Amino acid sequence: MKIVALVKVGNESEIIESFVRYNMNFIDAMVIVSSCCIDNTLIILRKLTEEGYDIRVKVETDIAYDERYLDNKYMKQIINDGEFDLIVPLDSDEFITGSGNPREMLERLPLDEVTIVKWMNYAMCEDDDFTEPFIPFRLKRRKEDYAGNEITKVIIPVDLAKKKNLTMNAGRHSVIGSDIVTRENHDIRIAHYPTISTEQYKSMIFQESIKSIVRYNMGNNEGVHKYKQRIGLEKGEDIFGLANDYGFNKNENYHLVEDPLDVSYCVDGSCVIKYRDLAHSDSLLEIWRTGQLMAIKAYILEIEKQLDQDLPTVLIFGAGKAAQTLFNGVDDGVVNILAYIDNDPVRELRIFNRRLVIPVAYVRFFKYDQIVISSTKYYNEMFYLLIENGVDKDKISGAGYLLDKMQIKRQER
Repeated sequence: MKIVALVKVGNESEIIESFVRYNMNFIDAMVIVSSCCIDNTLIILRKLTEEGYDIRVKVETDIAYDERYLDNKYMKQIINDGEFDLIVPLDSDEFITGSGNPREMLERLPLDEVTIVKWMNYAMCEDDDFTEPFIPFRLKRRKEDYAGNEITKVIIPVDLAKKKNLTMNAGRHSVIGSDIVTRENHDIRIAHYPTISTEQYKSMIFQESIKSIVRYNMGNNEGVHKYKQRIGLEKGEDIFGLANDYGFNKNENYHLVEDPLDVSYCVDGSCVIKYRDLAHSDSLLEIWRTGQLMAIKAYILEIEKQLDQDLPTVLIFGAGKAAQTLFNGVDDGVVNILAYIDNDPVRELRIFNRRLVIPVAYVRFFKYDQIVISSTKYYNEMFYLLIENGVDKDKISGAGYLLDKMQIKRQER
């Protein structure tokens, strides 16, 4: 049996390495879908991929994660590829566990029904060792008699999903389809670590409040627990109480038990964290960057009103003299310039030739036909910087791209 995890990520730099190293003991590959990621998460994933983990990162341009659409989009892709037998949808704060070896339990699951498993929630406590980088070693106390432990997640056989044209609901808590057999499995659980530090918690709550503004297709009560927690933070309520109550109701009478995650089935040394220098949360910085992305979304919507739909849309790498020379030498009506790219912090997020200047890391939030590198001197450096940030090499060109387009345009006149 070949098993794949379908994972969604946002800003997960503090937990993503723990998540990958632990769960890859029990699954064969991860398809990781990123949306609105502006911390070190993608950098860490790239380093883990270089180590040899089978991680397939899919970067979406949307500012906010559209769960229903993106979860099912990539589930359908996995199904159509035909490489895997079983899909385990996970968030980056979820770790597969249970009464025995998780891999063996997954392999025993029937392939003619959807398996339902429940959360096993862990609490963030004031006396946790927040210098411990491997999250299951940091948070060792589990919430007993807790309403959140009744929340379910699905595990989906590929052939069944294809045959029944199955879809997932938001949160991967249930499925939709005709004549679907579902069965709860009590041996497999999902260890859930939703809050792992005060900075990560504040960042998550306030970012979600910002990003949800543009998610017009959210369900009426979707994410209501986070709205309640945001109100509590604004009122100055105890941060540990807010994080652990999780906003289900006002009087949650759970109790904590010492029950650290069992890592005995992991390969020795597989859970050692290597990139702790990249694994930190900065709530103020991440909230500020989320605000930037919201402003960029508004910018894109305004600029798109001015674009000629018959022309290719380009980003220009460089916002200095070379770019100005290139801009001055190109006829009007040849391409749509959507934005400029420059990694000089003084130029970032300013206006150049009536277009926004963005850092190279923000290219993934734009839809374009080509990126044109304006500099001849620094062409190779810029080229490889774009590649490192996930740009397809076939979408990178030099100034000759614009000159060719200009020649074609003139010949048409």
